[in-house]
Amino acid sequence: PPQRFDDAASGAPSADQPLPPHDTPLTEVIDELESRALRGDRPAACRLAMDGYFCRNNPLDSDSVAFFEQAIASRGRTTAADVAWIERLEAMHRRAVRLCSGLPEGWVRDHSWRYLLQGAQLGDDFLAAMYVIAPPLDRNDFLENPEPWSQYQQHAATLLRRAAEHGELRAIWQLQRIHSGRGALIGMPHAIVPNRRLAAVYAVALRQATNGDSLREFDTYARRHQSDFDAEAWREIEREGAVLAQGH
Repeated sequence: PPQRFDDAASGAPSADQPLPPHDTPLTEVIDELESRALRGDRPAACRLAMDGYFCRNNPLDSDSVAFFEQAIASRGRTTAADVAWIERLEAMHRRAVRLCSGLPEGWVRDHSWRYLLQGAQLGDDFLAAMYVIAPPLDRNDFLENPEPWSQYQQHAATLLRRAAEHGELRAIWQLQRIHSGRGALIGMPHAIVPNRRLAAVYAVALRQATNGDSLREFDTYARRHQSDFDAEAWREIEREGAVLAQGH
């Protein structure tokens, strides 16, 4: 099993070496990747994080394909979108069989979150946002297995703020929701308190970095709340938002 990720995250990264080919079955490379991750090798930790996350969200015994096929059949008609969705589910299941078969019992449950956190701690802002917003944790397992959630509570807010500072749009989006009073970290409603100035900064950033419905949503928010600030304060909010938008 891997070390505590706090220890691994503080280790010096190993010399650059290529990762195994994409979609190589994890059973064939897990020993190599875990050994590299324990030495602080960011690409190896990130690979384990992404593959472990995929395996957790696509269990081999899933009957999602059959479920959707039955639902479509019961409707009496099939659209092109239905066919595309079923094909996507089938492709994901084939990938899961190829990638995830034969893993040690409990590995995905016990370690996918560890490598996601380690990759985030080693500086991957995409993984940081993924870890905070959609952690691969079981909310019903808190009492029996408290470590994953205690680590989440310890690191989530810091990782989310760092990712946002670096321009990671999903982190900016989540913080905008929290600071505007429309969201919270999972299980930690008071870890980040609403802040109308930061909500405006993040709305300005998202207005500049997104399009379509998202652009309209955050443009409306910014316009609605611009009058909450004097002209000089609003100019600074727009400046900070533009800097964040440029970083994404």
